Amino acid sequence: MAGSDAEARALLTKAAAAGSVSAMSDLALMLETGEGGPVDLPRAVALFDQAAAAGNISAMRNIAIEFENGTGRPRDAVQAAQWYRKAADTGDPQAMGFLAVLYLQGTGVPKNAGEARQWIDKLVETEHTQTMLRVGYVLLGQTGAVKDFATARKLFQRAAELGDGDGNVMLGNMAANGIGGPRDFGRATDFFERAAAIGNLNAKASLIPFLMAGAGGIKRDPGKAADYGLEALRGGSPVARGLLIDKASTSLTPQLRKAVEQRLAKAGLLNRAPDGSYGADTLAALQAFVLAK
Repeated sequence: MAGSDAEARALLTKAAAAGSVSAMSDLALMLETGEGGPVDLPRAVALFDQAAAAGNISAMRNIAIEFENGTGRPRDAVQAAQWYRKAADTGDPQAMGFLAVLYLQGTGVPKNAGEARQWIDKLVETEHTQTMLRVGYVLLGQTGAVKDFATARKLFQRAAELGDGDGNVMLGNMAANGIGGPRDFGRATDFFERAAAIGNLNAKASLIPFLMAGAGGIKRDPGKAADYGLEALRGGSPVARGLLIDKASTSLTPQLRKAVEQRLAKAGLLNRAPDGSYGADTLAALQAFVLAK
């Protein structure tokens, strides 16, 4: 991977020198992050400026991010907002979302919920679900930025409509935790099952507590919970790791711990009779299970 990054960086350097504006922007990002070679912030800044002056939208957005984070440039919220606005005006979905958050916060621009809603409305007309999810998460207030549960729900719903399983997962989390409304485990399981049906691993992991307890209108099924959990764990789901490894002693019922051990034993990774004790050997077997994917 390192070799291919270095090769890509060399090719972009040649293309940028030949006048390719997109290569300038892509190379600047590699120089900023240190992909394929050493970090060179002054050169990255200069290339972003050159590409933005030629109308490259990605460069405009990255200049905004640099000003917002103080990367290679002085931290300047006003300049960040201005550059997000330039990129958003060209139709860039990410800039639309980030600019909306700034208007909700009153960071770099006067606080203006109406202006924020206009940018959110434009964002949901695109198909950039990744930005919808990212902005929606910010609006849940878990980053300490700003809370707007109704707008977060709108973004998650639109992402779900576009087929992004994580949109349904976030809606399920809101329903299960009573965020922006009363707790509703039935609705939560409905959202999780929709996402699980299209293979979303976080959704399958999120269903584990409901399958353990038989809650939310679904039948108690420790075996299915174990299957979902192991599949999601192997796929890299942080939700599954939290339940099956990090907090297993408090998160899992004895029946589910035994069901997990049964599957590990069947795979030849646990060399004892499954009893749900979930000891150090179980955790070692889970780690081996993940590495064996």
